[in-house]
Amino acid sequence: MAGQKQYLLIYASVSLLAISILLTLKAGVSFGIAIVWNFLAAFDIMYYSLPFAVSKTPLIFAANLLDVFVFALLTVWLASMFFDFFRSVKIRDRIILGRIKKLHNHIVIAPFNVFSETLIEGLDKEHMPYVVIVDNEKEANLLYSKGKLSVVGDPAQIDVLKNAGMKWASHLVTCSSDDVQNILISISAKSINEDLKIISRIAQQENLQRVGHAGIYKIVMPEIIAGDDIGNEISKRIL
Repeated sequence: MAGQKQYLLIYASVSLLAISILLTLKAGVSFGIAIVWNFLAAFDIMYYSLPFAVSKTPLIFAANLLDVFVFALLTVWLASMFFDFFRSVKIRDRIILGRIKKLHNHIVIAPFNVFSETLIEGLDKEHMPYVVIVDNEKEANLLYSKGKLSVVGDPAQIDVLKNAGMKWASHLVTCSSDDVQNILISISAKSINEDLKIISRIAQQENLQRVGHAGIYKIVMPEIIAGDDIGNEISKRIL
């Protein structure tokens, strides 16, 4: 879509410039001077002035007006190219990866959701370093605006885990509501760092036997914990 917009800007600029040159020619200006004068005017450069009698004709006025529009379109096009280049370089991502490389014995959290968001709040209170693996740029921008370190991608992919500094991390917390995803993330992470301690969220009891094979040393079952808390609260109020 961005490429199509740039193409339209270029097409509109060339078309208006061609019309501007034709108007200048019709006003009695020679071909070479018409091209040079309009090109310079399109870039807001008044290096060459037309004879006074010619410059005051309606045709030259119209050509000059078109050159102003060409200058505006070229400005928008150049600005668009600059921002596209800025996005392609991904300066922010380079800065974040540079900061992650300096971390040691940090915690990797994957993926980003309500569960991990609560965990992050607790880690912030204890001033513990961590990196969050997120699914999309929107979540990354949200965390970046709060000064948090994050990596975008599938947390089960080796390269994404490496970008999160898994080789030097001390702990991994898998927070997905999907037990299979948590197990896959754990297996991938263990292949990078054998000394890694993994804490995993598990929802289904039938998946507990798979935990040991994934190298998970501690599990959290929020649904059961929540049920126990509610049961205890009801017992206190009734008894």
